[in-house]
Formats: sequence, structure tokens, C-alpha cells
Amino acid sequence: MNYETKKMISVARELVDAIKRCVLKIYKIRFFYSFLISLFLVIICAVIVSNALSDLYDYDRIHKTELSGDSLKFFLKNWIRKEWMRRTAAKTDNESPLKTFHINIDGKDIEKLNSDLPQSGKGQYVQAFMRVSDMPDVKRVKLRYRGANNYHWLYTQKSLRIKLRKKDTYNLEKKLNLINPPHHHTLPLECVDYGISRRLGLIAPDYFPIRVFINGENMGVYSYLSQADESLLRKHKRMPGSIYEGEPAPKGEDGVSLLWRNEQYWKKAAARNAEQKGNREDIRLLIKAINQYNDAKFYDFVNTFLDKDKFCTFFALDVIFGSGHHDYHHNHRIYFDPYKGRFEPIQWDMRYWTPREQKDCSYNPLLHRIKMNPILEAERDRSAYEIMEQFSNESLFEELSKYENLILRDLSADKFRDNAVMAPYPLRWWFSEPFTIEEFKTSISRLKDILRKRRCYLVRLYNDVDARYFSKKIGSDYCQVVFRINGNSGIEIDLLKMFRNQGGLDQNDIIVYQDTNLNGILDGPDRLISERKQYLYPGRKVVTVQNVLPVLQGNIEAVSAPLFYSYIVKGGACPGKETLPGKNGITGKEVKIEYLPFQIADESESIHPWRLVAKEGQEKVLTGTIHVRETLVFDKRTYVKILPGTSFVMYPGKSIFFYGRVRAEGSRNRPIRFVAFDDKKPWGVIAVQGKDASGTSFIHCKFSDGSVDTRNLIDYTGQFNIHDLTGFVVSHCQFEKNHLGDDNVHIAYAKGTIENCGFNLSPGDALDVDIGQVTIKDSIFLNSGNDALDLMTSRAKVQDCLFVKSGDKGISMGEWSSGLFKNDLFYECNIGIEVKDKSAVVLENILIVDSGQKGINLYNKNLRYDEGGAIDAQTVYILGKNRDVTADNRSSVKIDRIVETYPDLSQVGFLNRKFRGLRDWNHLKEELRGMAGNNG
Repeated sequence: MNYETKKMISVARELVDAIKRCVLKIYKIRFFYSFLISLFLVIICAVIVSNALSDLYDYDRIHKTELSGDSLKFFLKNWIRKEWMRRTAAKTDNESPLKTFHINIDGKDIEKLNSDLPQSGKGQYVQAFMRVSDMPDVKRVKLRYRGANNYHWLYTQKSLRIKLRKKDTYNLEKKLNLINPPHHHTLPLECVDYGISRRLGLIAPDYFPIRVFINGENMGVYSYLSQADESLLRKHKRMPGSIYEGEPAPKGEDGVSLLWRNEQYWKKAAARNAEQKGNREDIRLLIKAINQYNDAKFYDFVNTFLDKDKFCTFFALDVIFGSGHHDYHHNHRIYFDPYKGRFEPIQWDMRYWTPREQKDCSYNPLLHRIKMNPILEAERDRSAYEIMEQFSNESLFEELSKYENLILRDLSADKFRDNAVMAPYPLRWWFSEPFTIEEFKTSISRLKDILRKRRCYLVRLYNDVDARYFSKKIGSDYCQVVFRINGNSGIEIDLLKMFRNQGGLDQNDIIVYQDTNLNGILDGPDRLISERKQYLYPGRKVVTVQNVLPVLQGNIEAVSAPLFYSYIVKGGACPGKETLPGKNGITGKEVKIEYLPFQIADESESIHPWRLVAKEGQEKVLTGTIHVRETLVFDKRTYVKILPGTSFVMYPGKSIFFYGRVRAEGSRNRPIRFVAFDDKKPWGVIAVQGKDASGTSFIHCKFSDGSVDTRNLIDYTGQFNIHDLTGFVVSHCQFEKNHLGDDNVHIAYAKGTIENCGFNLSPGDALDVDIGQVTIKDSIFLNSGNDALDLMTSRAKVQDCLFVKSGDKGISMGEWSSGLFKNDLFYECNIGIEVKDKSAVVLENILIVDSGQKGINLYNKNLRYDEGGAIDAQTVYILGKNRDVTADNRSSVKIDRIVETYPDLSQVGFLNRKFRGLRDWNHLKEELRGMAGNNG
């Protein structure tokens, strides 16, 4: 029993003793005074009972209940406890380590929100004003209540959804949540959850403790939670795309939620653009794959359409903490990246940690399909084990203690602090009861105990390996070795080392075959093994379970089952009854494989990993004249080499997709060409996509008359596209006259170099870089219909480049980009350089000549960002017509010197390298106009 509870009991006993003494002495007091004392006691009791009944009535309106002695006793006890907390809370301190949100709402609007809960509070926004301790001005906002359960909106501390005006942001967000933490341990726990998720690369909202004052009254300690919307993606520097929310759906006939069976129950909360808001092709594919694809097809789907590493991390965190909140029914946020073409989890509402000795306290159909694949399940286990190695219990304890200490002082002054508990029968639903500081501290200690117990269980789980083998001779030259693998974790074996040890032979004398059909005979399906290290996975099977809440937890589970692997060995001695060496595939610890004869009787219902073995990589050489009458697709295991002089004659609408590395390396005299079969009918795209294509190079290539295409839910907007890879080189290439698309060349999520390239007659943007890291040098951009170079959320070094006659900007830099522009010339662009939306650039030796509208422009265009652009430069030459440099009040320009007279061309080295024998600026302008007029 903690100190505060003892003190409350002590005070209550003193009060009861005092009342007894008063009653015993009343007969000695005159009637009038005894009446007053009795009346006073009656009034006190009436007030207590009245308030308790009022609380009961409020609860009854939401969750129908019955008035009984037990329920009245419960509410009486709770009201007295609440009053005690309010009157013993510490004094509010003006100084706090927490950010403080001051909110002012008209009393009539509060009445409106509370008039018919929960509908009145969640179904409408009301006007309010908000000021934050780290925000200089007061903002007009709209707010409403939020949250599914009553602890968010029924009691004094209301959880709030706040929406800012179009022109305003806070923390780069347009919508935000101020949440009454459901439980006393919620704040430290979820600070740790979300913090680790972000450090591991998951998209996760900002979450931190704050103070909230409403109309000047301290409402206590809340948590700040970002909304899972486009702003969250932009803060994580991700491309706007589909975000789906999976929240409660109807039950099926089996009592299980239909959320994962029908895409219509997933709410689309964000889209790439306005045109995509109604497009649900992506979520429809995900639900179809989970419910309809066979095991092999689902495995291909995972490797193509899921960011497998992110999902493994996401599911691993649920395992490590024993979280049970990502279930069949609710608490899911999923993002589809339009340029990576993959689904990705958004961390959301882990909340509960449990010490339960069960691997997956969270369960849902997507996880079930992954668990039923031995390879995917092993990848998830390895992810969980690596995270456990990275974050020790001691480091997690430190994190918990850090947040405990951070909020302790303000929590002591929180007179409304409450803890959601399941109320006793007949109340049947959540109820909010006050908690003491000692109870808070105890709850943190309990979390640490949970982590200790959970880790002990997981260590045992990941060391759970049951590996056996038997062997037999097949004739005089061959031996069959069969392994039986069960338990949670598989094993890694070195076949050649194992048999060399047995036979004392050199590695080259041993040949090992995969006996695919387990029949001990070398026949059709068997294949020679080239990889000496083999991973043997346990199988899985489905069992029916009786869950208390099948709507949340379903009624099936995947559990371990034996899986068998047979090898036929030639050249090595057949192992006898000795123990063979192996390694635990998850922990890396040594495993002894015992000789224990068994019958091959497959109990597993999961697909055998040998049926999922990827084909080996191959090299494909392309040369000559290739007529692309049908779209060509080169998978990620195909290395493509295109020889000098190769011509691709592209038929209307046809494309080439490379998912592996490409070496398209022509020469000056023998370039590689991608041209239209009919120049009046554009072809599709050339697309290089994915991590396996890293290191790709295109040198001395020419592209013209391409357009757009779509594959695997990715819209390719340029005739040439590079997505989601590193180390690319595009050198001495020409890109001309694309059709239909926004871009001539599009780069996204990629890192590489573009040098000595030419871009001409682009109807839209010549080169569009989204979320990339690029170096662009010695290149020429001519006659761009829109921007010559468009940078979004990218880092760019642009050096020794010419931008001539751009219909809009020479370079448009926006949405949190950064860069260095050095030795660049902008000639007759509508605007030379535009920098906006939290972007910043350093300029060195920049020349802007004869702009159509202005030389440089900075402003805040996208109001999801709270700043405009920033320029830092020493000297900029702005010459000829329309020399304005403009900036709005959210932007900053630091240019030490703007020169409006033409420099001596002999001092401009990069121009002399491009144009030999330049006489003067008029001669240079003639050359530039000639280039543009002659279409390059």
C-alpha cells in the first residue's frame, strides 16, 4: 500500500471518528445547533451521492447500465477518490520542460460539443484559438473530440483533434491530436515505441508529452500525436501517396472482423493527388493477394509489392514488446509509395506490452500469410533478434526512466490524471479512475518487469531448434542424407564442409544434389547445388484456436511443424550415427544435429522453401537493331549489357523495364538509340526500377518520342525513368521531344550522376528529381515547356550547366530541397531560379540573363511547409531584362552583391569550355539562340 493511499485512509478514519464524536455529543447540544450540524452532514452526504449519481447518469447515457448498490458504491468511491486527487494535486508550475498548449474555446461551443456525446463531440468542429509555448503567435483553429473509446471524450480530460487554417502549420502539420493518455503508463511506453520505430526507419508519427490549458485551466499532461496523413509522409521525406486506415469493420458469420477480407472497409486518408483520391486499385490488390493468391504467388507479391524489410521490422516490434493491438479489426495504417511501388506499414498505436509467452500477441491475416511461409517467417525472426541485439533491456529501461522523469513534476500537478480500466459488472465497459503518483511509478516498474520476462521468453523461443537426420547408401557412389527440422528456428549448414569432414576429400571431389521430391533417386526435379551454405527452415501448419474475442483475434493460428530436406551426395563418405554440425539460423549459435532415424511424413501445410528457390542470375547481351513490338521486362536477376551501336525501334505504347543492373554503354560514333517506329505514334518508357538495378549506367544514348506507361501500380511520367536505386550514371546522353508525360526524364528515390547530357524540346519538365540525391554537371537544357530542372525534396549539386529558353523556371527547387548551384547560366528563362517551401541553396558564380519575368523568386507555395525559400550567395550576375529578385515574408535572401553589368567572358571559364572562340556577349547570345532555334 503506497503512502498516498495510506494517507487517504488515515484522513477518512479521522473524519469518521470525528463524526462519531459529534453524534455522541449532539444530545448535549441545544436542538438548534444539533440540527445545523446534522443538516451540514446531510448536505455533505447529499453532495457526494449527487455527484456520484451524476457520474453514473453520464455513464448510463453512453453504456446502458442499472442502478444498484454495487454500481452506486463504485461511483461513490471513485468520486471521493477524484476529489481527493484534485485537492491534493501539486501547484501548477509556470515553467515546465514540456511544451504547453493554451486553447481558448467559447463556453457555448463547449456545451455544443458535450450536448450529446459521443456524436456531438466527434461529429462537428468548433472555432477556437491556440497558442503553443514554442510558437510566437496565436492561431485560429478548429477542434473536436476524437477517439473511439469513452476515456477519450466522456471524462474531464478530452482528447482533441485540431485542424489549422489553410495558411497555418504547427510542427509542419495541418492536423494534430492532443490525447488524454488512456493509462498511467501510456506516455512513457508510447514515447519508447514510436521513438524506436523511427530509429529503425519506419514511418511513425511524432509523439511526445505536453501540457494542455483550456480557457486558462490546467487540464493536465497530454500526449501530442501527429496525424497519419500527407504531412507525415512529407516529414519523413516520402512521396505523397495512398494512406489507408484499417479501423473497425462488421463481423462475418464466423465472428471474425471483415476488415482484411474486403477492401471497402479501408478508409483512404491520403492520396498522391486529387485525381487519385477515388482510386483504390492498390488496396484492392493487397486484400486480393492476402485472400486469393496461392503460396507461391503470394511470395512473389511480397517480394514485388511489400517493403519486406519494413514489414519485418514492424511485426518484429510487436513480438519484442508483446503488443496485441494490430489485429483483425483495427489500428492499422498502410502507405503505398507511388514511385517505389510498394506497401509500407505506418507505426500506429502499439500501446500494450504483455509478458505473455506467446510469439504473436498481435495477429491478422497479412501476418498469418507471412508466418505460413518459412522463408518470410525466418526473415521476420532475424529482424526481431537483431533489434533485440541493438536495443538491450537496459537501454529501454533508460528510455522509460527518461520519460518518467520528464513528466513527473507536471503529472503531480495534473488534478485530472486518470487511468482507463474495465469497469466491474454490471458496468461492462471502460471507466476512468484517478491514479496516484506512486501508482504511476509502480506501473513503470511493471513495464520493466514485462520487458525482462518477454526477453527471457524470446531468447528461449529463438533457441528452439529441433534438428535430426538419417542417412543411407545408394549404390556404391551415392549417399542420401535427410534432415527433419522442427521448432521455431531453422538451421544453417555447410554441406561441403560437412561431407569433406566425413570423407576427408577435397571440396571439388564432392557433388551435392537437392533431392526435391524426397525419393532418394536422382531424377527430373532434382538439381545440382552450387551454394555450399544451406538454410533449412521448419514448416508451419494451421490450428484452430478458441479466442475470447474472435472479432479481434480471429480463430486460427500458424504453429511449427516438421519439414524435411533430402540431399543426394556423390564423392563424400556417408555420415554414420555421429552428430553433425550446424548453426541456429536466427541466433547464429552452434547446433548439434543428432542422428535419429524417422519416417518422412510431412505434417507441414506451408509451401516447401525449395519450391520458392529463385532462379540464378544471368547476363543478357543486346546488340544490333531490336524491334520492340511487345513490352520487354528484364527481371532483377538479369544483368543486361547493351553494346555500342544498338538501336531499339520502339513500337507505339511499348516499353522496356529493367529491374536488374544495366550497362548501356555506347560511344560517340556508335551511340545506343531508342527511337520510334512511327514518329507520329509515341512509344512508352524506358524504366530502371529497384535496388537490384543499382550501379546502372547509360552512356552515349539517345532517346526521342517516348511517352508514359504504368506497371506494377507505378506511373512512369518520363520517357526515361530511374527509381529506387543508387550509384547510377547517365553520361553523354540526349533526351529529346517526349510526349504526353509531365517529364522528359524522371528520377525518384535515386542517387547518382548526370553529366554531359542534353535535354531538348521537353513539353513539360526536362528533368524532374523527386526525393533524390544527384550531381548534374556540364549539361544543357533547351526549350523546356515548363521547368528545365525540377527538384522536390532532393539534394542536388548543379555545376557548369546551361538553361536556355525555359517556359517557366530554369531551376525550380521546392519542398525541403537543398543544394549548390555553381557556374551555371540561365538564358531567356521565364524565371531563372525559384526556391520555395523550406528549400535552401548556395549560389556560386551564377549568371541570369534576359529573364522573361524575373531573375530569382522565393516564396512559400505549398502551405504544408512553414517556410519559403532561402538563398545564400556572395556574387550573382543578373543581366539584361527583368532583373528582379523577389521574396515573400517567409523567405530569406542573402546575396552579398548583385552585379548588373556583363562580366568579361575571359573570366567565365565554364562558358569558354563550351563555346570555343567566344568574342563577346552578343556572340554568346547568338550561339545560344542558334542552339535553341536549331533544336540543339
